[in-house]
Amino acid sequence: MTFPGLFTNPLLMTLSNTLSVDYQNFLKELKQQIRQAQLRAGENGWSRNVMVHQIESGLYHRQGQAMTNFPETLPAPQSELAQQLLKDPYTFDFLTIEEKAKERELEKNLLLHLRDFLIELGRGFAFLGSQYPVTVGQKDYAIDLLFYNVRLHCYIVIELKMDEFKQEYAGKIHPVRYLKAA
Repeated sequence: MTFPGLFTNPLLMTLSNTLSVDYQNFLKELKQQIRQAQLRAGENGWSRNVMVHQIESGLYHRQGQAMTNFPETLPAPQSELAQQLLKDPYTFDFLTIEEKAKERELEKNLLLHLRDFLIELGRGFAFLGSQYPVTVGQKDYAIDLLFYNVRLHCYIVIELKMDEFKQEYAGKIHPVRYLKAA
């Protein structure tokens, strides 16, 4: 069976070229994502399954995308490293909680899946504790989750909330920024 004019029809040729370019771009992007995931897998000691999960969850597009004030508040080398360590958004598909869950339930579930949580946070995070007690001046506080990042050489305080960010949340952890390692 022959199709006269199939390969000379300008409309079909344009469509063919467009699909070809789109497909080539898709393959190029996929190749970059795989290369990046392989590099991260080597750095972090990920298994094949963890690497595949990171590719499927879009790590390539999430890494370093969080909105921060690091360039204004940290020295250049540290602000760049801190920015690259953060993702936006984080994916917590390993959690088994309902949307209406309370913060304490979220915390318990994160601790139950601590290994997965550490993998999602990224390289260099060390878990120090939950409901970690600290005293600033005469006032006692409990930090929801406390980590230390060995690459940044600093503590990472995570205050868990189950709703949209509100300015008052920043005020809640404000005193904690004055802590120094003992």
